[in-house]
Amino acid sequence: MTTLSSQQPGIPLASAAKKAGLSSWFKGHERMAVVIVLLLLLLVAGSLVSERFRQLGNLQNVYEQSVGLALVSAGQTLVVLTGGIDLSVGSMISLLSVLTSGLIDGNPERVVWVVAVVLCLGLVLGALNGVLTLWLGINPLIVTLGTGAVLQGQIGRAHV
Repeated sequence: MTTLSSQQPGIPLASAAKKAGLSSWFKGHERMAVVIVLLLLLLVAGSLVSERFRQLGNLQNVYEQSVGLALVSAGQTLVVLTGGIDLSVGSMISLLSVLTSGLIDGNPERVVWVVAVVLCLGLVLGALNGVLTLWLGINPLIVTLGTGAVLQGQIGRAHV
């Protein structure tokens, strides 16, 4: 049998390499290891509490509900990495969701043009934040807080 070194006689190479690789990874990532262990404990607890938790439909439902948050988080990450902050995201999503729902109004023929219009409106609102921040030099905290307040105030009026 092949061994890793003379210090570890009798241990197969593949087994020793896996063990050394995993343990050395955990040494540099203790916090991540704690998160992984806690996540696994939550998965086990959820599986014990409910049979539906383990079903594929539940996993698909979680993924579907997480996509929107993941997209927004990716955008926010870019904003934060560039040294900015955007407090208007929640209000913008709320307003655009209400507009989308009101304009479609249960008619599937309207979906494509309404989504296109709402995406363009979101682009314009984001560009407005950018113009106020970059070109006029206003602090992004102030700009996005103000934009968020204005958008939040328009939600009641936006219900078509």
